[in-house]
Amino acid sequence: MPDKTRRDHPLAAYRTILKDDDALPLYYQVLFILKHIIDEGEVSPGDSFFSEQEIAMYLGISRPTVNKAMKALLDEDYIERHRGKRAVVKGRHDVPLVFMEQLLSFGEMVGQMGIEHRTELLNREIRPAPQGAVAALRLEPGDKALWLQRLRFLRGEPLLVVDSYLPYPMFSAIAELPPDAFVEDLTHLIEMHCGVRVVGAHREVHAISISLQDAELLQVQTWEPCLRLVGSSYSTGDVPVEYFDSRLRGDRCILRSTLMKEPTHGDA
Repeated sequence: MPDKTRRDHPLAAYRTILKDDDALPLYYQVLFILKHIIDEGEVSPGDSFFSEQEIAMYLGISRPTVNKAMKALLDEDYIERHRGKRAVVKGRHDVPLVFMEQLLSFGEMVGQMGIEHRTELLNREIRPAPQGAVAALRLEPGDKALWLQRLRFLRGEPLLVVDSYLPYPMFSAIAELPPDAFVEDLTHLIEMHCGVRVVGAHREVHAISISLQDAELLQVQTWEPCLRLVGSSYSTGDVPVEYFDSRLRGDRCILRSTLMKEPTHGDA
C-alpha cells in the first residue's frame, strides 16, 4: 500500500467516532470501521492491509484492542494472512438476492451462481401452526402444520435459518423423509413426494434484530445486521403450500434489482 500522510490515510477520518462509553465494545467499533473501509473499496482485494501498529496509531487505541478486531476480521473472511507477512484483503463473497425477482428456490439461485452450498435439517415436528402460518395457509386456529427448521450454508459458512410450515396431513410424506433428504430444496421434495408443484410465491423483506438462538446458529453477534424474509408459496389454483420465515446474515446479502421504465412515444 502506498505511503500516506497522517491526514489523508483512510483510517484518519474515523478516529473521532470511536466511543469508550458506547454500548458496542471498542474492538467491535474498530471491526465495523475496518469492514466499512473494505466494503467501500478504499482497499481492494489483493492489497496489503493495514498493520496492527498502523491501525492503533491512526485510531488512537491500544494494540490488544486492534488485535481482537483483526482476529474477528480474519474470522469473517475479510482478510487472510500468513506467518511473517502482512494481512491481505480477500475478495468479498456477498450473495445478491436476485431470487426476489424470480421464482427460484435458494438452492436454484446459488446453484446458477456456481456457489457451493448445503442444507442441514435442525428440527422437524408436527405442531399447531403459528398465527402467520394460519393466515398464509388458510388454516383454522389450532390446526396442525409440519414445522421444518433448516440451516443453509454457502461455502461452508452459515448464511440463513429458515422455518417452514406445511399444511398437515397434506404433506405428511415430508414428515417421513430421512434427514439427509433435505439436501434437496423443499420445493423439489414437495413435488417429488407429494405431487404438488409450486407455481408462485409472495415474499417480503424486513430488517430485524437477530435473536440469541439465530445469532448462535449463524455465528454472529446479536448486534449484527439481520434480514428477515417471510412469505408463502402456492400451487396451481392458488392453493397455499408453504409459509416460510427466513433470517439471513445481513452482512452477506445484497438486494439487487433491475428496473426498466415503460417506453413512451417520445423515446427513440
